[in-house]
Amino acid sequence: MPLSTYYPYGEPTVEPKGQRFLFGGKEREHAGGRNAYDFGARSLTPYGSWPSPDPKAEDFYQISPFSYCAGDPVNRIDIEGKWTVYLSNDKKLNKNAYRYPYDSKINVFAHGNPKYISYDKKIQRGRPLRITSGKQLKNAIIENLSGSEKLLSKPIVEIVLHSCNTGTIPEDNSEPIGKLISKDIPNAIVKAPNGELKINKHGKEKVYNENNKQQSQNNSWNYYFRGITVPPFFVEIIKIYLMYEEKIRLEEKFNLDLEAGDAYNDYNKGFYR
Repeated sequence: MPLSTYYPYGEPTVEPKGQRFLFGGKEREHAGGRNAYDFGARSLTPYGSWPSPDPKAEDFYQISPFSYCAGDPVNRIDIEGKWTVYLSNDKKLNKNAYRYPYDSKINVFAHGNPKYISYDKKIQRGRPLRITSGKQLKNAIIENLSGSEKLLSKPIVEIVLHSCNTGTIPEDNSEPIGKLISKDIPNAIVKAPNGELKINKHGKEKVYNENNKQQSQNNSWNYYFRGITVPPFFVEIIKIYLMYEEKIRLEEKFNLDLEAGDAYNDYNKGFYR
């Protein structure tokens, strides 16, 4: 297969003949002289910008809605313009995960078990890093998803762990990693599978128990909030509660700002008297 080198935004230094999939493994579109790449959610032009605005631009107002990878294509990647985090080097897993339908949640794809999530892309002491806390997961998300630091600071964050058994109680009856993660990220609702997760080539997922039987819909996933297991219908109530918390926080900040402003004015009055 012919190879090619690229300029930062995907323009080949030499256009290889007979090769459809180039920069980022995406298909090169020549129709109408566009020379763009099909990234799924949008097409990328080799001029360093998207031809259409980012559907999530309102969440990253400090970045141009037409910018690719926040203007840093050398150090950052945007797999398909979605909030998807790939922590595995498993090509089959990542390929199937690419087809997972878009939603407004942070979707983390990796191998896992009740005790930890395997961060295959980061090696420590000769083996993949084991994520055993919410702090470690936040760092992994920030390292692999452009703009996610701001996203994680929003009043409500929904994180889906597409990692086997991360919602299953370990054999020693300790807390599953999905539950532990929710303790460390107080503004997050964490969703984790209660069994082995299988994803097909169409991006559809099913959860299986230890006997390789498909779990019922009600028993497939567990939801966690601040270290507590919550029923699925409670998720919307938690969102309302988090928005109420944010409202109280902003009101308190506003009142403190007013008090600081009054103190400053009183000081100035005394100084110029």
